[in-house]
Amino acid sequence: MADPVRFHRVMGFTRSEFLRLLPLLELSPRDGRSHAGPLGRGEVTLRMGEQGERRLGSFVLPELPVELEFRDCEEGEVEAFLRRFDRVYQRGGG
Repeated sequence: MADPVRFHRVMGFTRSEFLRLLPLLELSPRDGRSHAGPLGRGEVTLRMGEQGERRLGSFVLPELPVELEFRDCEEGEVEAFLRRFDRVYQRGGG
């Protein structure tokens, strides 16, 4: 078994906004902060950190750290999942 591959992202979403889109990734809840699902012969696990905020002068943006962990997945499967993740959470058409 190979070591897991991990990616860390800081998302510009509140926790509730992030959770509203999460079913599009077809992951099942594990506990209050993590969701997981099969990916090929392996598994992907998504873990959410504590929601925070980023301040730019008087402008306040939500911030949610997310970790994606891939176990026993092929490189192509990981790349395809990350593209899908990015499409699901893309904002503003860009």
